[in-house]
Amino acid sequence: MGRYIEQGRNQGISQGISQGISQGISQGISRGQIEGLREGVMDILEVRFGKLATAIQVKVNSCTDLRKLKKILRQAVLVGSPDELDL
Repeated sequence: MGRYIEQGRNQGISQGISQGISQGISQGISRGQIEGLREGVMDILEVRFGKLATAIQVKVNSCTDLRKLKKILRQAVLVGSPDELDL
């Protein structure tokens, strides 16, 4: 009986480790996408408009919503001024 308990415990530990690794990878990928979009937005805005106001930089760099950042990236190409962005 003790052997079965030990096997169950080891299986539970193994599953927990596997699940933790998967979650860590997913979170890392998401963070990388967010950071890449932030950098893209900042690069486009700086090329188009020069040095950006600190308030714009803070708003872009504090955004954690992937969909919103994609929308802002598209806007960055089209707007006439950084103030027109939907931040």
